[in-house]
Amino acid sequence: MIKQIPQIFSIFLVKFHAVRGPEIDFVIPKEKSYIIAGYPQKENKKTNNSSTQKLPSLFPNNSQNALQDPFALNVDTNFSNSPIQLSSSKPQSRRLSSTSFPPSISASDSSHLSNIHNAIDFNSISSILMPKQVLYERVIKIHHNGYIILGYPVGVRGPYERNALIFNFCFVLKEEVDSSIYNAVVKRFGQLMKGLEIKMGFLRNKIYKSSLKLLVEKLKDDLNMFGESQILLKLPVTSVGQDQSNVEFNIKIFPSFEKIIQVNPYDVPILIINANDLVQEGDDHDIGMERVIRHINNINHVRRISQLADISENRVIYILQHLHYYGCIKFTEIFQVFNFLLPLIT
Repeated sequence: MIKQIPQIFSIFLVKFHAVRGPEIDFVIPKEKSYIIAGYPQKENKKTNNSSTQKLPSLFPNNSQNALQDPFALNVDTNFSNSPIQLSSSKPQSRRLSSTSFPPSISASDSSHLSNIHNAIDFNSISSILMPKQVLYERVIKIHHNGYIILGYPVGVRGPYERNALIFNFCFVLKEEVDSSIYNAVVKRFGQLMKGLEIKMGFLRNKIYKSSLKLLVEKLKDDLNMFGESQILLKLPVTSVGQDQSNVEFNIKIFPSFEKIIQVNPYDVPILIINANDLVQEGDDHDIGMERVIRHINNINHVRRISQLADISENRVIYILQHLHYYGCIKFTEIFQVFNFLLPLIT
């Protein structure tokens, strides 16, 4: 059980455009676009289809990166299963001018943009969110300007422009929260999106765009509130005579436990939960654990418990490590000395 669920600040989708390079497709929630994409959210009544307008690319002139082969594999190395951690604490400074803003930003917004000290500089991390093929389908963790960005870049070959679709659903959290429990969530969601894209073109078909945004918004709200999400999404019909498709998502946050610590014979275990809750009934009860728990009184050390329970010391250490792993006990030293100084009235 997770005592306090780390809150997701935002979720945004990054796609690789054949000409403009990496660009943000949409941001959830929409009011976070000012911080994520680096420009304010403005309602423009003169533009048509403003609700479905794609966020402008912040890589307008990087044609060299955009024209490189997204599936070019020129690195030969082995990686572990842990997420790749990169930091970008100081984004590159850029000169603000009326010609350097995306179309949705005017020159009058430059003063507002320069006052954002905690905004995410997409230019400085776009090449990390859209990496080489060697980093596809791996969890990428970026520390940037007070935020943690978790991504899972995916590349799908098919009938696309330049024969590939590269996308990355990025989860943004505050830097002070524990983001390790979201590694499996980001990976699972990326794999689900890849499967839907291969099966039915869920990302490339514009008719599913509104359904995708509703899905991401529901996922964010459910994970922040309950720590799990069960979504049944009814997709619109794309052709005449086609039956309506339903997609079901089941994603849950699982707590991460501490690593197994080294237990010494002179350590004293201290129960932090009720001992009766650890005693199992029926055929699954552990006789050795019950005998060990019976002699934990916050005074006996490991060797003394081994003698009283008539169990080998290594076996007692193994049981205590198991209890500590699941947060049932803590350890303290066998000797503790405290000095108390009290003021005396003379």
